[in-house]
Amino acid sequence: MLLYSRDLGRTFASYDSAYAASPQHFVLANSAKDLVQKLAAVLPTEAPLTFLELGCGQGAFLEFAQREIAGRRAPAAPVPRCLGVDGSSVAIAQCAEHFAKLDWVCDELAQFVNDHEAHLPGQRYDLVLDKSGTTFLKSEESAIRLLTSVSGLLAEGGRYVYIASKSFYDDKLKPKAYAGWTTDWLGVARRIFPYVEDVSDGGYYRFIFARQAVPSLL
Repeated sequence: MLLYSRDLGRTFASYDSAYAASPQHFVLANSAKDLVQKLAAVLPTEAPLTFLELGCGQGAFLEFAQREIAGRRAPAAPVPRCLGVDGSSVAIAQCAEHFAKLDWVCDELAQFVNDHEAHLPGQRYDLVLDKSGTTFLKSEESAIRLLTSVSGLLAEGGRYVYIASKSFYDDKLKPKAYAGWTTDWLGVARRIFPYVEDVSDGGYYRFIFARQAVPSLL
């Protein structure tokens, strides 16, 4: 279900065109599927769960996460509630059409987290998924602001799950496309999240962040 949509003009026009031309523009990598399966093994099996994906694109990753994790929960446990956010109005329209039982928002990510309490007061998340959704960040300051807001959206024991292709980032997790960072992306995240677990594989950076120690995926 579409919760709300912000008019972003032509900010995401290139993504809109790509998504309109291809109903499955991004293939869901096996590395992402494997990470969800590892998460399913450590999440509560009976308590209600709520997931948020930042930069959800056409929704395939969030829908897979809900389906995979729901299938490993206790028989009477509620299906995890899921919300996906993306700046592409075309992608969000496709999400609402194909995955109508999940919730969707069309908004720029920084704006969404800034206005979160106005639209979704008190809502917190057991998982915040970020599958390359924040790769648009151009400065260290914008990364600090966004990740600080994300930390505040986590429920008790919640995890911020970051996954990105190694082809986009250099060995120091500094965005290749931008200059001026005084530290790497992981250094920024460590300032905000006291707990971090590196579960990267050969092709993808995969990190679990939390405000306190949580069960390991390894």
